Amino acid sequence: MGSPFAVSRRINLVGATAESVITIAQAARLVVERTEPSGSQGIARNTVNHRLRHAIVKQKILASIDHNRMYLGNFAIWARTIWPGKFEDLPMTVIVSAAVGTAAGVCSGRGSGIALSSSIKHCHKVISDQHDQLFRQAARLETLQAELDQAKIQSEKKKASKRGKRFRS
Repeated sequence: MGSPFAVSRRINLVGATAESVITIAQAARLVVERTEPSGSQGIARNTVNHRLRHAIVKQKILASIDHNRMYLGNFAIWARTIWPGKFEDLPMTVIVSAAVGTAAGVCSGRGSGIALSSSIKHCHKVISDQHDQLFRQAARLETLQAELDQAKIQSEKKKASKRGKRFRS
């Protein structure tokens, strides 16, 4: 384990998604850079570091992999509630539901959910992709409907010809 006094490397937020993983030290540095004046950053970083660890233990921030790393989107949710207006540019995960605890051998089940990004650019891309998919499906529906109509006509022709042959004999 490294020195507790080592300065964490700066996190690069360019291209970061809600699923990006950051360390507690990087999150603390990010908070301090955005909330504290430059003179008191050392003490503030330790305070924020403790607040982050407490939030993870109390499950206000859902940790990923271990208690030293978390998802950027989950951190963004917590940071926006503590420091409104300071972290609006971070991609955020929307938590649909969560289950905590263990019940080994007692029950089992499956779950599903959706995580939405708060990035406007990402939302526009999702809407555009869904719009394109809708038009492709509408075109496919028209093609299938035309094929169905043709199959019905062919079926009616066969039935009529069979009826005609039966009546002739």
